[in-house]
Amino acid sequence: MGYHVYLFRGEVKQKYATVKDGSFLEEDTTFLPFTEKQRAYLKNDLLRRGYYIESENDFEVNFDFKGTSILAMLTRTGLYFSSGYNHNDVFEIRMTASEFTGDGEFEKYDPQYEGWEEIEY
Repeated sequence: MGYHVYLFRGEVKQKYATVKDGSFLEEDTTFLPFTEKQRAYLKNDLLRRGYYIESENDFEVNFDFKGTSILAMLTRTGLYFSSGYNHNDVFEIRMTASEFTGDGEFEKYDPQYEGWEEIEY
């Protein structure tokens, strides 16, 4: 068990609003793939932040964050952060995911808080 935070394309949040039965995270059709530009941006930004690539293939890139319990997995449809319940690590993944949001291109989903991050403008 650990703490998890997900980052998706902004349009996924819009699709989520139409789902009423709680099956959102179980439906493959819910998730829209990142564009190549978006995937490259996310990958490069994680590297800039001090994450390093643990493994990489055509489907996913797995990152570690040195000296922590933090892991990140970038797939074609999502960026998935996980950590142990260490307060600093949880804070780090929640803040990192939040920093990608704000303009609607990416949206953060936090299953521990059962929902999307809402930003007041």
